[in-house]
Amino acid sequence: MADEEKYIKGLETIIRQMLKPIKNIPFDVVIRAMTGYEVIAFDKNKREDKALLENLSKAAEITAQEVVKVGGIKRPRPNEVGNDLEPFIEEALKKVVIPMQVNREEKAAKENPQDTLTESLPTTAERFI
Repeated sequence: MADEEKYIKGLETIIRQMLKPIKNIPFDVVIRAMTGYEVIAFDKNKREDKALLENLSKAAEITAQEVVKVGGIKRPRPNEVGNDLEPFIEEALKKVVIPMQVNREEKAAKENPQDTLTESLPTTAERFI
């Protein structure tokens, strides 16, 4: 019985530690730990990153316009609003971001038909999901 009590005390200690807020952890570390995905660095001085930001801004505008057209989203809990927004965001991203990815893949295929590098790269949409 003493071993079981010691084990339970150990679990309690671990759980207490888990419940304490962790501070000063870089965003990319948190995302990688939670999802297994890497966060790609964004350089606002790079042409392709500027274009990506413009497309994301357009997608946000399209999303807002489409939500307004349906009378908005009214839910008691914020995560429910997020769930309702997902289809609007997905459609807006298809209109502005996905075509950018397709063009990049087509260009790479023409330049290096034998190169399969693009298969291992995340799509533009995956960078933000």
